[in-house]
Amino acid sequence: MGLSGNHLSTRIALAGLVLILGMALLLVTLVDRHQRENLLVESRAELDDSLRLYDTRMRQTIETLRQDVLFLSRTPPISGIRRASQNGGIDPLDTNTTEKWKVRLQEIFTAFSDAHPNYFKIRYIGVADGGREIVRIDRKNDHVSVMPENRLQRKADRDFFKAAIKLPEKGIVLSEINFNQEYGRIEEPHIRTLRALTPVYAPDGSIFGMVAINMDMGDLLDTVPITHPSSIKSYLTNGEGDYLVHPDPGRSFGFELGKKRLIQQDIPELAALFKGNTPDHWSLRPIQTSAGLVHVAAQRIHYDLRQPGHFIALVHVMPDSAVKKQIAPERRQVILIVLISTLLIIGLGFFIIKRLFLPLRNFTEAANTIAAGSYDTRLPKVSGSEIGALATAFSVMQDRVSKREQDYQQLTDTLEQRVEERATELEAKQADLSLAASVFHNTMEGILIANADSIIISVNPAFTEITGYSAEEVFGHKPSIIRSNRHGPEFYRALWDTLLREGHWQGEIWNRRKNGEAFLARLVINQILGPDGKPARYVSVFNDITEMHQKNEHIRHQAFHDALTGLPNRALLLDRMKHSLEIARRENYHIGLLFIDLDRFKPVNDTLGHNIGDALLQEVSRRLTGCLRSADTVARMGGDEFVIMMERTEDVEDCATLAKKVIATLSETMTVCGHDIQIGASIGIASFPNDGTDAATLIQHADAAMYSAKSAGRGMFRFFQPPPT
Repeated sequence: MGLSGNHLSTRIALAGLVLILGMALLLVTLVDRHQRENLLVESRAELDDSLRLYDTRMRQTIETLRQDVLFLSRTPPISGIRRASQNGGIDPLDTNTTEKWKVRLQEIFTAFSDAHPNYFKIRYIGVADGGREIVRIDRKNDHVSVMPENRLQRKADRDFFKAAIKLPEKGIVLSEINFNQEYGRIEEPHIRTLRALTPVYAPDGSIFGMVAINMDMGDLLDTVPITHPSSIKSYLTNGEGDYLVHPDPGRSFGFELGKKRLIQQDIPELAALFKGNTPDHWSLRPIQTSAGLVHVAAQRIHYDLRQPGHFIALVHVMPDSAVKKQIAPERRQVILIVLISTLLIIGLGFFIIKRLFLPLRNFTEAANTIAAGSYDTRLPKVSGSEIGALATAFSVMQDRVSKREQDYQQLTDTLEQRVEERATELEAKQADLSLAASVFHNTMEGILIANADSIIISVNPAFTEITGYSAEEVFGHKPSIIRSNRHGPEFYRALWDTLLREGHWQGEIWNRRKNGEAFLARLVINQILGPDGKPARYVSVFNDITEMHQKNEHIRHQAFHDALTGLPNRALLLDRMKHSLEIARRENYHIGLLFIDLDRFKPVNDTLGHNIGDALLQEVSRRLTGCLRSADTVARMGGDEFVIMMERTEDVEDCATLAKKVIATLSETMTVCGHDIQIGASIGIASFPNDGTDAATLIQHADAAMYSAKSAGRGMFRFFQPPPT
């Protein structure tokens, strides 16, 4: 009797069970996929920031290296050694010997290494004698030493030497990053080295030598893996794919130790990164490897634009297992909630079905009894007629089913709300950790982030340390809050024009700390575009290079001033004369040149010693300086010879008046180290434009006039007289 009723209720119960289980499984799948996609989006943004930041640091470091090697190649000792070497060991311009110029260059190299501790080797290499080193300084254990003559090496067989001799003047070649070698063998302990070289040419167009700097790249390479969770592995390779940085230190620089292994052998899908027809930047993308699914982000960093294939590649690899591990706790919570809800719904459903089919089973039994002939049997009555009772039963059933559906919907809404709350909490937490760990707290460079209206929205702790401003003090302001006013409006217009046109700007800029102190920064600004292609953010990264700038200025002073007297040397005098002559031609005025040679100076050196002679030259320098106008220049040419350049002379009498004053001043008795000494001076005078139109001719004619004054009896001056035709 009741069998058909039981069959119907069973089929309805099984169908409901399958439907509920299917909906639960679908819900778990959708939530899991949503969490996974959110995590990958956040990881992509974090790794993109890491790649751009490292690219900026690498480019900035190598640009500084390029500028430094060019600067050293232009110092006076570089050309002085070349002239002396090509003239029997004596510089024809100022009679300095090759050895004296080498000592000057050693001093400059030593000072430069002190200012740049990561430059552990600076060399002046000649082309002759198998590329033998002329001057070399080494830095080890924070100590700078000059390499003695018997330990200088020949470098003609090295690849970087062969590349440098093919360069034009002012060209620069950058080597691959590899281990430093000494005497043809890899030096222990290993030094990860990048070399920069620029050639030195003679006036006839022949190459004489080259200046080389070896930079220790260890500090820069070691910062590659430190800004990421341990689940993300970072690799750095050269342009061929050889490992420069590997999570297993034993595999780094294996190509230098006979253990060559390319990253494209371990991850074949990365082979395209080392071909020229792919983008330089790879945002996070899935790659299937032999070890399973991984997510890879990469950046090609071109550090030698002269060679497009000369680059290094930074690769971040995140295993898919790490993604699963990060979302596993939330997945377990969702599954638990869905399982409990499903069990409750199933139990409630069986209870409803049992109660729902109980009246029908009673009606069926009663109907079967009546069909068997028991007509006295009455159908169960609830109220009213049988049909009314059935209608009432159906109404009650509908009310109950409706109530159960409302309960189910309420449970579903509660579950969705809890899932959304958990996803929001996870998103906020991971965003905060990514921003703090990868961009701000693990870098020593100051970082400033501004919105599209150039309003500061974020700074890192290094910004506060460098400028003295806290984050709260600069939020809502423009970056001009740290402007030093050392640059004019045209400088900032050019900066913005470049930034908006090219998307980035880099260079040196004077800014101001909170206490009012100015500091020099090497600054890189990158423009970040939004989805609509318009600027959305401006990211500025800078270093405080004030101390380095001061040291470089000191080196410049040493290079262009006489070490004994502090006066300008020949190189600086010639530079100032060139500039003054250009203005004199344009504005049509005269320039006077006085060539001074001391009388009776050699006997002082021979009888009282060189120390007394040096002190006497210093006193002469002070007296000469006291004779000048503010616009005039006095320079020491070498030995006991000095030159005075008089700006804007009205006529030759101005030169004669100054010559008389100098002779009278230098003829007065000088007390030097307890000795009363009396010398004198002979002076030759030449003027522009009457006696010459270039610096070399004017110096030559003033020198000839000085010899004429000495021949006339010393203590006199003579104007240049051209020889009779």
